[in-house]
Amino acid sequence: MKKIKYVFAWLVLSCFCFSCGNSGDTAARQDSLTQASPSPTPEKKDVNEVFKDYWKDFNFQDTLSLKQGDQLEQRFVNYIALFPKVAPDSMQAGVKAMLSAAAAEPQVLQYFLEKYDHYLYNPSSPLRNDLYYEPVLSFLVGHQGLDASTRSRYSTLLKLLQKNMPGNSAADFPYVDRHGKKLRLSAGATALRLLVFYDPGCQHCAEIIESLRSSAAINAHIDAKQFEVLAICPVGDEATWKAYDKSIPATWANGFDYSKAVIEGERYDVKAFPTLYLLDEDNKVLLKDVDWQQVDALLRNHRP
Repeated sequence: MKKIKYVFAWLVLSCFCFSCGNSGDTAARQDSLTQASPSPTPEKKDVNEVFKDYWKDFNFQDTLSLKQGDQLEQRFVNYIALFPKVAPDSMQAGVKAMLSAAAAEPQVLQYFLEKYDHYLYNPSSPLRNDLYYEPVLSFLVGHQGLDASTRSRYSTLLKLLQKNMPGNSAADFPYVDRHGKKLRLSAGATALRLLVFYDPGCQHCAEIIESLRSSAAINAHIDAKQFEVLAICPVGDEATWKAYDKSIPATWANGFDYSKAVIEGERYDVKAFPTLYLLDEDNKVLLKDVDWQQVDALLRNHRP
């Protein structure tokens, strides 16, 4: 089972998350952009040099560049497509440097901030990735062009986003299971665990739960006691959760966040439902905001 623990890295780099409130138009729009023309930079050039020099010929002080429309947006999409190919430190430094250059012209800065938010932070974006959005918030926290109260709000958001990053221990919280027993997330993990935060009133949650229930790979690993699914309802009341219990597979654990620690206590950054985390047997986060299909693919490639 340990070998599965080390293959998460390639998945982290391409988290495609579809949550309640997904916009088909948004997904289609982004799909057309991400599959459009390749990056104009020479492919034979070292990727680190390509990334470092990506905006070298761009005039951030020229507001006329914003009229390029799809062409500029495509250039931006090609840029974020380089993020998985460079070291995290280089990625973060590059994003901050790019935004610092854009800050010379408020309209240009606002344009790029909106694009970062749209592609990397919006709950409806299939490209959402907290690791990649972190340097954007870090820049905003230190940006002197903003007033102190606005920077403070971004600081609060950054602290929330930085919780439960891959490689860190998952934040612990108490819950009550379907048998009335009070447990903690940190207790009893014996295998890889998929943590599913759901809302009983969320139709997309029902669809994802059904997809997970129907996965042959997931069921095979559950039967082999190498995989667990822990569904947690962090909203609403206990009566509503109990009534919904019949919709959760009997082979899963189903819990209710009775202390409201997950969202109200800000233990987790749950932007939309469902939100999935893949944890290892030591309760460390392997994948944050992961799509169920990526988990399914991982388990299909590693038979029990």
